[in-house]
Amino acid sequence: MIILCVYDISVENKGESRLRKIAKYCENVGIRIQNSVFEINCTPAEYIKIKYELSFLIDYDYDTIRLYNLGRDASNKIESIGLEPKLDTNKDFII
Repeated sequence: MIILCVYDISVENKGESRLRKIAKYCENVGIRIQNSVFEINCTPAEYIKIKYELSFLIDYDYDTIRLYNLGRDASNKIESIGLEPKLDTNKDFII
């Protein structure tokens, strides 16, 4: 399944540190599409783990993470105009 992860992390209340942690986590499990947008290819079990781990990285009073489940056959639903993100096929993704 492909998950679209979108986040908005406030820079208030030590937000820069949270932002770096969330970005690093998302880079380890997915592909950066834009600054705060990642595509994550995972199993349903991995999706539960990702949601669980992300829930500990945010400040619930300041931050938002939205996860859009695009399903298993999402590749034919995704269109891009302009520069495509480069997939590093030599990179290991850690779940």
